[in-house]
Order: sequence, then C-alpha cells, then structure tokens
Amino acid sequence: MQRNNKFFIFFVFCVLLTIAFLKHIPNIPADKVDNSDIQKTKKINTREKIKIDRIILVSIDTLRKDHLSFTGYPLETSPFIDGLSENGLNFSNAFSHNSVTPPASASVFTSLYPLQHGLFDFDTKKPDNSYLMLAEFLKEKGFKTAAFTSLDHASLGNNFQGFDTYSIPKKIRAADKTFGLALNWLDEIKKNDKFFVWTHIDDPHGFFKSEKKYYEKISKMIDNKPGEDEFLNYLFNEQKIDLDCTDGLPLPAKRYQHTKEEILDKIIDYDAKINFVDNEFEKFYNELTKRGLNKNILWIITSEHGEGLCSHNHAYHGTHIYNELLKVPLIFYFSDMEINKNIDKIVEHIDVLPTVAELVGFDLSKQIKSIQGTSLLTFLDDKPSFPDKYAFSQRRYYSENSDFKDKGKMFSLQNEKYKYILNEHKQDEFYNLIDDPHELNNLINKNISQKDEFKKEILKRIAKFTDTNNIINTKDKELEKKLENLGYFK
Repeated sequence: MQRNNKFFIFFVFCVLLTIAFLKHIPNIPADKVDNSDIQKTKKINTREKIKIDRIILVSIDTLRKDHLSFTGYPLETSPFIDGLSENGLNFSNAFSHNSVTPPASASVFTSLYPLQHGLFDFDTKKPDNSYLMLAEFLKEKGFKTAAFTSLDHASLGNNFQGFDTYSIPKKIRAADKTFGLALNWLDEIKKNDKFFVWTHIDDPHGFFKSEKKYYEKISKMIDNKPGEDEFLNYLFNEQKIDLDCTDGLPLPAKRYQHTKEEILDKIIDYDAKINFVDNEFEKFYNELTKRGLNKNILWIITSEHGEGLCSHNHAYHGTHIYNELLKVPLIFYFSDMEINKNIDKIVEHIDVLPTVAELVGFDLSKQIKSIQGTSLLTFLDDKPSFPDKYAFSQRRYYSENSDFKDKGKMFSLQNEKYKYILNEHKQDEFYNLIDDPHELNNLINKNISQKDEFKKEILKRIAKFTDTNNIINTKDKELEKKLENLGYFK
C-alpha cells in the first residue's frame, strides 16, 4: 500500500511539472511557424493545392538534352539541374517546334505553331502585336515582368511583348552576368510583388568558348571515369557522332573529316559550358533563397533547341530537324513542393502557356488564333488525363538563293514510335524510333502502313495552320506550285 502511495505521489508530481512547463511555452501564431520543410515534403495529389505568385523561365539555348547527366550521360555536367528534375515534373519526351531560337521561343510564348504565329527565322516584326504573349497574359493578372538575355539574336523576333523591362546585350553576355541582372531587378521590386522573369542563357551556343577551369574540370572527369577511349566509344556508338562533319560557325559551314582529337575538343568545350551554366544557375537559385524570394515559385527549365555536335554530320543547329535538335529538356519545379514525377508522354513547347494559364487563371480565348497546347498540370493528379500527341516541328527556311545544300522547307511529325520528315527538295524520311532512336535508317521506301498515315497527318496540319500571307511569294509561281504539292493549299 505504501509503495502504491509513493507511485501516486510521483505521478501527480510529474503531471504538475508538465503543466508548469507548458505554461511557459510561448504562444506562437500558426502563421509564424516555419513550415517550409513540411510543405516541401507534402504529397501533392491535385493541382488545386498549388499556389503560384512567381514564375521564372530559364531557357538555356542550344542545350542538347542527352548531354545532361540526369538523362544517362556519363559525365556529371548538370548536378543542379539534375536535382530539379528529380524533385519536379520532368518531361522526358518534350519537343521544340523549330531548331533556331526566335520561332521556338515564340511558340513557347503564344502556344501556337510557327505556321500560325508567322515567325520562321530571324524577323523582328513577328509575331506581330496582334498576338498575345505569355508576359502580356501575366501582366493582366498583376505580375511584374522582366526578361534578360545573353545574346542579341534572341531579340530577333518580336518576343518581348508584355515585358515591363528587358535587357539585350550588344555583345554576348555570360550566364553569371545575365543571372546577375535578373537578381538586381528582383532586388528593386517589392518582396510581395508577383513576378515573371525570363532568363535566356546562351553559353552552350557556338558563339561562346568555355572557361579554362571548366574545360579542365570536364577533361579530368573523362580521365577519371570513363576514360578517354571509353568516352569516345560512347560518343560514336551511343550518340552516333560522325567524324565526317560540318564545322560550326560561321555559316554555311564546311564539311570535312575530323580527327578524334578535334571531336573530343568540341565535346569537352560544349560540356564545360553546360557545367558552367549549371553552376551559375545554382548560385542564382541560392541567392533567391537567401533573399526570401524562393517561395511560391514555378521554375520552368527548358531549351529552345539542341545542338548537332556531329550527329547526322552537322556540328551546329538550324540546318535539320533530327531529335538531337528537337528533343529538349522541360522541367516544372515548384519551390515549395516535392513532386518527383517523370512523364514519358509526348509534350510540346506549346503546352507551357496553357499550363501557366491554369495556374494563374488567365483567359486564353483572347489569343487571336486557336491555342494548340494543353495544360500539363493534369500530371499532378493521381490519374492524369492527357491526350496522346504528335510533336509537330519545322526547320527554318532556306531560300533557293541560299548557300545551303538542303534548301526549301522541312516539317516533322512524330509520336513515341514513328517520325516522318517532309522535305520540299529531297526525298522524305520515315523512322521507327523504337528500333532506330538516332534516325539513321530511312524507311521511306519500305511498305509500312503508318508511313502514309503520318504523311496525311503532316499535310493536314500544314494546310490547317498555314497563313499563306506569311510565307508565300505569289510572284514565284514555281515555288507556289511546289508548296501546293506539299499541301499548303487544299
């Protein structure tokens, strides 16, 4: 009995001690609790849970997707971007609509194909002001808007409609300077302002040379693992790089037989530039976090197009539309949420605008032509509903008077299995992407039923989307006839 009394007294003492302790805990309002870590790991089931007040589009020009380490590339070129891809929506089958920057960017900003918005190359007057661009939609919803580019060719194209401020260099500008300008602008606005920032980074482009320390860093990676011989085998056997290749800039480039040392130098230089961009991107991201700005942000990471790097005998871009140029990274990373989804379905650059529209709530019916993209937010749902799509792309135009061998127009249409390339002046191409992902074995002369289906579909799209006032010189009857044969006219 005495033992029970002692236990009871001890129990009461513990209860009183606990009550006294709790009385001295300060009463912290719920809105003052730092629950960012909790939000970061919260499972997202539906798109309605997302709140976005800030959007940053980082487009890395001339970034070939299969040189990013998260895609299986044997060098660690992009550790920071890798992390974003692993913790966001990573679209492994995303495609651009052109292999040069201005028309590709215009499709991102309008959700229209180049045949619709009328920008096919480097034209400062298109898309004209009647088209509504992403920045204009966001301004209507109270977003401050700013754009910072690394190279003036990005301005060739009327892609800056709707930006309150934009900075275009007279000479090439490295990623650290471009990110720095964006950071300075963010320091000038109010911390609670909604904003949209476009940083267009050009360092992987042929205009730039890599910094020595990054070149040496990539060289050491190769020496350590996988070793120079094995790395070259990877380039030739896995990426199908060819020693018989055009040079880079200036255009038109000359084609000649490269040495293995020359190819290796090109690749090291290119990968070093990617690694530099990745490093500067991480610094930019961390600076926003230090300033308390990296909240409620949607980060969109993509590229306008890739780079030849001597696949299909081309070192540069713009001359063809094989998938080393058209298949691009596309990552949607939400700063306060860990999503971790890899999406295999085909998506396109035209899907970016409708996705932002659903997040922010602006009306896409104001666009003067029918929006072609589809919101990607369905992939946040437990049971996504997204249509099976074709990716529709085209090459820049090379006139009859150009110095390029493959003149005229090229269009491509592809799904997960097949790809058709319609050529104005040479034989069409048809590829089985499952058996031939590098597009080396042209099946156009084979008896394959899907080949005719793809040709009909691509001609249908050309006829549907073409604004003949944009591209037809009606005085050139021969060209007009050829375009008619390609399906420009019904």
